[in-house]
Amino acid sequence: MRRLLGVLLPVLCLTGCGKAMYDADYQQPVDVVPVIEMTAPPIVPSVQTETAAQETTSDVPETATETVPPTEMPATETMPATVPASASLLSSPNDIDLHDTDGKERDYVFTYNGKEYTAIRTWHHWRILDSYEITNAADMHIICEALCAVQQIPSADGEGWRTPEDMVYEWSQHNLAYAFLPEGSSWRRHAKDVDFDPDDQGRSLYEIYRDRKGS
Repeated sequence: MRRLLGVLLPVLCLTGCGKAMYDADYQQPVDVVPVIEMTAPPIVPSVQTETAAQETTSDVPETATETVPPTEMPATETMPATVPASASLLSSPNDIDLHDTDGKERDYVFTYNGKEYTAIRTWHHWRILDSYEITNAADMHIICEALCAVQQIPSADGEGWRTPEDMVYEWSQHNLAYAFLPEGSSWRRHAKDVDFDPDDQGRSLYEIYRDRKGS
């Protein structure tokens, strides 16, 4: 047995050393091969690209966006619900001195806060020029009372008459558009004058816009 072990031990040592040399020269041992997970590398923004983008943006004049103002209303109602109101100046419809200018019962004027305003009358509506300048709801109500005393406006259903309350609501929608739409917008130009149309009774500015666009 001792003689047999004496023969086998050198052989086993040589075999082990040979395999270790083979593994070292051609491949890693199996039990130490690293496991490489195939995952995409994280995307790191390029500092050079960001710097170039900033330089490109800085080259654009600040007034460039002002030369092409939007001409449409926003598709959603994102504007504030009210316009800041001024202090009330009126106590009765007589305070505005509403009167016909030429006896034709079409062109009327009234005075508010020291300024004369024009109110155009037809058989079914009133139009106030530069109405956006008047923002106090109580005074707007008194002005509408004075208009209704001269000529009432048919209601949307044609079975009654519009009230000063719903006329003030429509007026406030025009003021809202004028205050928050950008300069150059066609809707802002229309909003500067309130036109009390029977079909617009009780409708918000967005509803009026949507119907005008046919959507």
